[in-house]
Amino acid sequence: MGLLRNLAFGIMHPASHIRFASYGNRRVFRMLQDKVLCRSEVERRKRSLAEIKTVPVCVIDDMKGFEVVGDRFEDGLIADAISEGRSFFDNANPDKMVKGKDYLVSMLPKEGLSQNSDILKLATSPSMVKTVGNYLGCLPILTYVNVWYSRPSTPGTQAEGSQQWHLDHEDLRQVKVFIYCEDVDESAGPLKVVRADDSLSHIHTLGYRTTAEKKRLQDDAIPCQQQTALLGKQGSVAFVDTSRCFHLGSREMTKPRLLITLQYLGPQAYGAGLYNNPHLQQIVGATGLSFSQQLAKFG
Repeated sequence: MGLLRNLAFGIMHPASHIRFASYGNRRVFRMLQDKVLCRSEVERRKRSLAEIKTVPVCVIDDMKGFEVVGDRFEDGLIADAISEGRSFFDNANPDKMVKGKDYLVSMLPKEGLSQNSDILKLATSPSMVKTVGNYLGCLPILTYVNVWYSRPSTPGTQAEGSQQWHLDHEDLRQVKVFIYCEDVDESAGPLKVVRADDSLSHIHTLGYRTTAEKKRLQDDAIPCQQQTALLGKQGSVAFVDTSRCFHLGSREMTKPRLLITLQYLGPQAYGAGLYNNPHLQQIVGATGLSFSQQLAKFG
C-alpha cells in the first residue's frame, strides 16, 4: 500500500515527490510513465524521430552514458556556434554577472538567444536531434541553452555545488551537450564523469537520492580508476547523461574555460511543466523544421 500511495502522490506532484524518491521508486514511476501516462506521447515522438533521416554524429553507449567527439557536424555549425558564444563573452563583464557560483558564470545575454542564433541552429540541427533522440528513445525536448564561463577559484577554496560528485535530478535519463569553445585540458577544470553502470552501483550502495542532504558526494566516494576527464580540442562535443553518470567540474583550475551547454529531456521528465521555457519555445518553434513544435515543448 505504501508504494501505491507514493505512486499516486507522485502522479499528482511529480516535481516535488518523485525527483526526491528512492531510485527503485523512480524506476517504477518511469515504467508507469512509459507504459501508461506518457505512452502516446512517446510513441508519437518515436515516429517523429524515425522521420529524421540524417545520420547521427555518434552513438552514445547505454552502459557508458557519455561520448566525446570532434566536430562531425555539417555546414560549419560548430564553428559558427562557438563564434557566437565567444561574442557573448567578449561583450560581457564576468565579474558583474556572477549569480551564486563564483566559479561558474552565465554569459548568455538577458534577452537570451535570437531567432537566427547560430547556437540555436546547432541545437535544433537534425544531426544533433537524431544523436540525442537515439539515446533517449524518442524525439527529445530542448529545455535549456547557455554559455558558461568557468574561472579558477582562489587557492584553498572548498569545493561546492557542481564541483562535487552528483547526479542531475530532472529525470532518470537526459542528455547534456557541451561544446568546447576552446581547448579543454586538465588545467581547465574539465568535466569528470563516471560510467553509467558504475554510477548505478554507487546509487545502490549509497542509497543515493537527489535530496539536499544526499545529492553531493565526498571526493573519496568515487574511486580514481572510475573517473574519466572529458578532455578535447576546441570544437569537441561531449554528450553526457548527467542523470545516470556521476559528474563534477570546474575543479583545480589554473586557466578558465568557456562552454556552450544544451539540455535535452524526454517527455517523461518529472514535473515536465517546470522545464518549459517560453522564450526557447518561441524561437525553436519558429525554425520551421518538421519537428520544431515537438522539440520546443512538452505535450
